[in-house]
Amino acid sequence: MEYSKELTICIPTYNREIFLNRLLKSIYSQKESQQIAIAISDNCSKDGTKELIRKWQKDTYLDISLNINKSNLGADKNYFKAINMAKTEYAWLIGSDDWLVEGALKRILELIKKNDIIISSRNNVYQNNKVKIEHYIKFCSEDLKDDSNYFFNIDSKKALIYYLDKCENIASLFTYLSSIIFNSKKINFSKIEKSLVGTYYSHLKPYFNYIVSNKTRLLYVSKPLVNNNMGNDSFYTNWVARMNLDLNGFLLNLKFLKKDKTLYSS
Repeated sequence: MEYSKELTICIPTYNREIFLNRLLKSIYSQKESQQIAIAISDNCSKDGTKELIRKWQKDTYLDISLNINKSNLGADKNYFKAINMAKTEYAWLIGSDDWLVEGALKRILELIKKNDIIISSRNNVYQNNKVKIEHYIKFCSEDLKDDSNYFFNIDSKKALIYYLDKCENIASLFTYLSSIIFNSKKINFSKIEKSLVGTYYSHLKPYFNYIVSNKTRLLYVSKPLVNNNMGNDSFYTNWVARMNLDLNGFLLNLKFLKKDKTLYSS
């Protein structure tokens, strides 16, 4: 029987019971949640994550599938586990400590059919509840005040470089998990490369592999779809370690682009 839903929200998680509950609430509160599936891959959590998910499965109509790893596989492998649970044409990989903006499901279900990749800005939410919108693509300030969508038809190296030139934040290069919705039938996450395990950026290469080899319809959504929980990672108090993780992970995953000097330089 053909699966009737179009979008799976894929959630890798580990010991984030409270945050995960907030994310599921943000999905459930939107009526379009009946139109989507949810796939959760639990990395052998030691808290009440499993019990929380079972309760959501039992007490709500949410279409939740659950994988529990027998041991902690590390973040990268668990990203791939969650994505590969998707049965739908489109997938949205979301970190379990983030949560959806009100109305996000309605907007994204209207946009996915015509695009291979959608990337949105995000709300950075700090511990003092201060919210700041972070935009990824460089347009004039007037554009950023609008709730505008910007389409990039990446059908050549020149078109890809044009997109790269518009990027003002590495999150526009797919580093931030929760802002990207993609065609899971086209972009291949079937196998993770061993050399990229532990970089925390192993999800970058499948996107770039696709975009440099195929005509790609990429949509940038300037109005945030997701709230980013700031200050909730182990490197937050050590900015040097955090920057090294970002830089090394980014460069290792894009090392394959070195064969094209112009593209790698961009």
